[in-house]
Amino acid sequence: MNNKLKILILIVLIIILSFIIYKNFSDKIQVKKSEKFNLYSENAKIKKVKLYTGDLETEGFKLIEENIFESEYLINEIKQVIQKLLELPKSKEYIKLIPEGTILKEAYLDSNNICYLDFSLEIKVNHKGGTQGEYLTIYSIVNTVSNNFPQIKGVRLLIDGKEEDTLAGHIDISEILLPTSK
Repeated sequence: MNNKLKILILIVLIIILSFIIYKNFSDKIQVKKSEKFNLYSENAKIKKVKLYTGDLETEGFKLIEENIFESEYLINEIKQVIQKLLELPKSKEYIKLIPEGTILKEAYLDSNNICYLDFSLEIKVNHKGGTQGEYLTIYSIVNTVSNNFPQIKGVRLLIDGKEEDTLAGHIDISEILLPTSK
């Protein structure tokens, strides 16, 4: 066999091998992507939760009931609850406490059942400010998670993947947060 034929066969084998490796790798990526966004199974039961929103009359909290789907993973239920809190429509019955445009980038639990919630920068940039407003926003999130999931020992808020001292300059969020009394 001449050298040109050997090189051609080698190139064809490399191309075939590269395609096989790429196909296996891309299949695994697709599985991981779909797992990330699959927060519940198709046959999941509905679970009632309470969201902490703003009360129009008392400048405190008003509880509203919503439904999520049960999941075998606690973090998936927490993500659903936070998503419900973020997607609340405007209402004459309550005040939405989380600034418009805010998204939950990620949520995870550590081995001590501390819940870490990573919000987009909009939670800080679009916040109207004020001590009371900041308090209500923070504890709307903390109370919603802690009171719906008693196994959670505390909540840590992150903004755009980073630890911050405050949300809008008044309330310390640099530590693990515990729920307020009901």
